[in-house]
Amino acid sequence: MNIVNLVEELRKTKGKKDHISILQKYLKDEKIKAILWYCYNPFVKFYITKATTSKYGKLHMEDDFEGLEKLLKKLSSRQLSGKMAKEEVALFASKFTKEDVDILTCIFKKSLESGIAAKTINAALGEEYIPMFEVQLANSYMDFKSKKKTSKVKRFWESVKMNGIRGYWIENTTDVLNSRKGLPLYGFDHLVLEIQQLADEYNLQFVDGELFSTTIPFHQIQSIVMSEKNDDLKRKKELKLNIFALGVKGKNLTTDEMVSLIEEMRINEHFKYLEFVKYGEIENDYEKIKEKCQEYLEEGQEGIMLRSVEMAYSFGRSDDLLKYKPIMDVEMEENHKICELRITDFKEGSGWCQGSLGSLRCCGYLPDGETYVETWCGSGFDEDERKEIWNNREKYLGGEIELKYATITTNSKTGNKSLEFPIKLCIKIDR
Repeated sequence: MNIVNLVEELRKTKGKKDHISILQKYLKDEKIKAILWYCYNPFVKFYITKATTSKYGKLHMEDDFEGLEKLLKKLSSRQLSGKMAKEEVALFASKFTKEDVDILTCIFKKSLESGIAAKTINAALGEEYIPMFEVQLANSYMDFKSKKKTSKVKRFWESVKMNGIRGYWIENTTDVLNSRKGLPLYGFDHLVLEIQQLADEYNLQFVDGELFSTTIPFHQIQSIVMSEKNDDLKRKKELKLNIFALGVKGKNLTTDEMVSLIEEMRINEHFKYLEFVKYGEIENDYEKIKEKCQEYLEEGQEGIMLRSVEMAYSFGRSDDLLKYKPIMDVEMEENHKICELRITDFKEGSGWCQGSLGSLRCCGYLPDGETYVETWCGSGFDEDERKEIWNNREKYLGGEIELKYATITTNSKTGNKSLEFPIKLCIKIDR
């Protein structure tokens, strides 16, 4: 029983209950349990993204767990960095099998790419073994609008919804920018330096924003953010972090106070890589919200964000933050459903898109947490996206895709559930 066996079993199964059952079997091994802790603890970073070696050995990681733990601690504390880190990792990796070295890379990247997360591991153990990383997530305004409590909400603080990549900085991981899932976003040292300067000046606990550029389309922004190529490291400086929320140490800011502080920064602070989102007040009126959203759409933005006046920032998904983004037209918004699945396979196109992406196989649970679907999606991609995804399949495998669809269908022979008329809305490979 070793980590390679565990990953192989997890990748062969797709159900949450099956994953938990497999984990419970392997987590009896303290070494495997510790490896999962290092891999999925969002507050432990290794500042290296790949284990490379010119030769392979016969050992499994558990055979030299003491050496593995020593290496991971030196990397996370930055006792090892840069060229020296790569050399020591290569030397250490050379004693292991290729499969173990591949998993070492997964540990560095903070995911075993097998359909599990920290929450799954904690569920298998029945305890909060791995700390959870959470940022604020938005609910749909259209869903909120249908609730009884909507009439009690008189106004919001509104701001633009940008189509970029989330960037989150927190005081206990001060030297790195995090994705919304707590994964490290490397190559942004220049930006982190400015955040640290801002945090020192205002005594900040966390900073939340969107990596974005008005001149770069979303799929290129995503490629730049996630890339490790030197050319893209230069392009990362073309992106700015647009700060829309923050926290001050030892103080629970009201929404008005947070908005006022961000506005003060927007007027007075001048950073090269940081910008500050402008807020405005708006009534909880559907027509007025649609009208303001249309202004943002005409500027080339994605939609509008609505922040509660009662709660400046809460962790996880709630009605404290709402999003509204029309999809083609109001009828599509009302009649289509939206879900987030994982990319598990690729199919080459034919005809005009031969040699590029035809469709993606997408799997996962719908928002009800019970319905598991497998579907192929080939709509919603432009020509550049098809080429980008097809030429970088390894990068996109396991990424999160947001789809809209008409309804759920069931195969009469297999009983498998699929989506009718799925259309890609966006892909987030940092999630």
